[in-house]
Amino acid sequence: MSGLLRAGLLFGLAATLAFVGGLLLPIGCVNVLIAFASVIALGWGAGYTAAKTSGAGRGQGVGRGLTAGAIAGLIALIGTLIALIVLGNVLRNQPGFEAALRQQLELMMPQNPEVGDIDLEAVTGLAFVIAGFGCGLINFLLMLLGGALGGLMWRGAQQAAYAAPESTPPPPVGSYGTPPLPGQDTRRDEPDDPYRSR
Repeated sequence: MSGLLRAGLLFGLAATLAFVGGLLLPIGCVNVLIAFASVIALGWGAGYTAAKTSGAGRGQGVGRGLTAGAIAGLIALIGTLIALIVLGNVLRNQPGFEAALRQQLELMMPQNPEVGDIDLEAVTGLAFVIAGFGCGLINFLLMLLGGALGGLMWRGAQQAAYAAPESTPPPPVGSYGTPPLPGQDTRRDEPDDPYRSR
């Protein structure tokens, strides 16, 4: 499994769990912000991890981050849709849920007598499907954005490409390419050299 696919799958599953967990927090309105903030943070993690594990070079981080973000976003979209449908079924099976919902509708629309004839089970089921798809689509876009930002922030490969080469020690004095010291005999002892030292 490639680094892109692995990062997308893992962070997509994590984003689904973090989003649902954030929604279940007993903090009105703030829980929604926490849920979406966790999704974009995990999208950033997916993009950064994908760029790092795949060894993205200069100018490749954003593309790989977007790819990982798209994979994670698709997982998050499907996971959010399924999670909210399951959550809706659990809520609808709670005793007194339908009666309390019908009472609230009658209070909000006292001039509409047809409220009592609405099939609340079908309506709430459809509402959770629509909410699941809408939240999942938002999560997909947030994962794309986070993945692009994470890939953009990956600088490891770029820094390595422009790192200064290690300095090599200078060649010994008298070797090829360096001037000899004053008085140094640079002639080599060859078999046919008449000046060879005896």
